[in-house]
Amino acid sequence: MTRPEISVELDGVFGDTRPAWHAFLEHLAKRFKAIEELDVSSLAEDRTEAAQQLDAWAASGVGDWRVQLTRFAEDHLPVYVRPDARAMSAARSLVAGGVDIRSYSDAPQELVDVASAHLGLARLCSACEGGISAAELTVGATLVRTAAELDALLRDG
Repeated sequence: MTRPEISVELDGVFGDTRPAWHAFLEHLAKRFKAIEELDVSSLAEDRTEAAQQLDAWAASGVGDWRVQLTRFAEDHLPVYVRPDARAMSAARSLVAGGVDIRSYSDAPQELVDVASAHLGLARLCSACEGGISAAELTVGATLVRTAAELDALLRDG
């Protein structure tokens, strides 16, 4: 028998990484200003697309911005990301009931990895994937975008 699978948006349900992402971009622009200007306002709102833009920007001599993202997230993420206790409780109950939870975000994988560890998702979810939009998710899985939707699944199950 296959376990029911749900795909849960990390930022909309468990803890929003967007404020940490924006703070990181400001940090990156200041840190590398002498090497290469970074106009943060010119970056795409979709973080998958913004990551591609940063890859092109970094090729000018800045180096691996993703390493900087990991370091920044490890040092600062707890200031920006607070776990949603209700969502975490619902997720634990669903997993205990046999549901397979996969978390996703459009944030780069480096940010998702640190956020997943910080929020306890690394132990709870079968996968925590970054650089993914809702349109790219596995067909057949229930898509959950808010804590209220996750709570409703728990009540209905």
